[in-house]
Amino acid sequence: NTFIDTIGRDVNTTVVPKIQDLAERISAKTFADYGPRVSAFATTVQEQLRAMPGVTGVGMIFGTPLSGFDYSITPTALDGRRLTDEEQNRYYTQLRFVTPGYFETMGIALVRGRAFTDQDRAGSPTVAMVNETAARQLFGTTDVVGRRVEHGTRMGLGGDLVNGEIVGVVRDV
Repeated sequence: NTFIDTIGRDVNTTVVPKIQDLAERISAKTFADYGPRVSAFATTVQEQLRAMPGVTGVGMIFGTPLSGFDYSITPTALDGRRLTDEEQNRYYTQLRFVTPGYFETMGIALVRGRAFTDQDRAGSPTVAMVNETAARQLFGTTDVVGRRVEHGTRMGLGGDLVNGEIVGVVRDV
């Protein structure tokens, strides 16, 4: 159930494998079980790809840009200040989960701060990266390294899972 789909800075040399039916491959019974299994799977796949001759960069993403995948979510708090319903309606963002190496591999330029590293994992402080448009829309500037953002729904679902200190800003894709 794997097929190749190409996007990025050079379609002749950049390949994005798309892995479908990941949940079935991992066969997690609960969400708490799912995260560690996805992480272990991603680590194994990336190690195998890095070992292949000619591979110069490896990174993974949940929901490739321009693929039709749409995981829109509203920020619920900025720098610890809970947003009103009106503000949440104004700020609507696309959410992606990526591994270290993704932005560099895809040629997406880092504008400020740093990219994700192997130290940014479960058990460490939660961090986030935003693109220039999201930074300007949420904070009015691209100088947002060190600021905090929390995403969720108005019912509070996911708020504890998708939040963190912004450590980097990347160019828009």
